[in-house]
Amino acid sequence: MTPVGMTPRREMAMALGLVVVGAALALVGGSRSTGAPPGVPAAPGTTTGSGSATALALVALAGAGAILLVRTGARAALAVVLVAGAVGLVATGLTPTRWAPLVGGILVGLGATAVIVRARHWPQPRSRYDAPAGARTAAPRDTWDALDRGEDPTA
Repeated sequence: MTPVGMTPRREMAMALGLVVVGAALALVGGSRSTGAPPGVPAAPGTTTGSGSATALALVALAGAGAILLVRTGARAALAVVLVAGAVGLVATGLTPTRWAPLVGGILVGLGATAVIVRARHWPQPRSRYDAPAGARTAAPRDTWDALDRGEDPTA
């Protein structure tokens, strides 16, 4: 059942908004230097960001876009992948100086969990450009035969 005052579209927008905001936070915050303040060279041996946090944040952004394009079963499967990515983001953010991947991972995880739980109630993508169910496409040989007869197969 949809919460009071919450339409399925708004619910979907909020869940995907959590994923996008969390991924953006992890992407921007995860690429920051952890060694020195801005303008000061980093000390030897310190890292300057986490490639894994950046990669996981990009996967989360792509997953949020893909959830809009697929139907219910695939949405749930993508959301499971997003939850796994969120766990990875949280794991990369478990240091005192790297809070952005931690918070971003939590937001991505909350949004992905909402997708898993509520996706079956959300509107499906339009099938406007899908091929008709009973339509038969011409075999390549049929097209060549039509050309041999002088017919225009594009008309």
